[in-house]
Amino acid sequence: MPIPYLRPMSFRILLFLLCIGPAGMGQTPLIDSLRMELMRAQTDTSRALLLAEIAWELKVSEPDSARLLLDQAIQFSRERRFPKGEATALNYYGVLETIHGRSSEAIRRYEQALPLRQQIGDIKGVASIHNNLGNIYVRQGDNIRALTHYQHSLEITESLGDTARIAR
Repeated sequence: MPIPYLRPMSFRILLFLLCIGPAGMGQTPLIDSLRMELMRAQTDTSRALLLAEIAWELKVSEPDSARLLLDQAIQFSRERRFPKGEATALNYYGVLETIHGRSSEAIRRYEQALPLRQQIGDIKGVASIHNNLGNIYVRQGDNIRALTHYQHSLEITESLGDTARIAR
């Protein structure tokens, strides 16, 4: 039986999944399910978003694996001109780096995601990024920058009538 042709990125994803093998499987039913979906994904956009979702689930327990997956999702999205996938992966990267105390890297990733969120019209995503940046700057003691980002987030959230986000 002939082996079906795999595109280079599909091959890399499959290789990554094989490399983590049994040690990487069985972590949670959700991660296992996402990995199976990734292997069956029919569209490139689905693959990019699934890579990011798997990374999201690994962000605390396996940050290095999450970074590898996010790098793949970003590259995959850029090659296919898929700004939603790239923005999602960059935003998740910002969260990951914040969790692990790498504020400078988190800021860099959020700042890369921000114009993409604006480009695709993800207004809630823009507000969320401003809020996340505000949180980082408060922890760094840069209250002026924090206030600027919080103000942007608040203005957007008010314009959307999102009272749940305003209350937070």
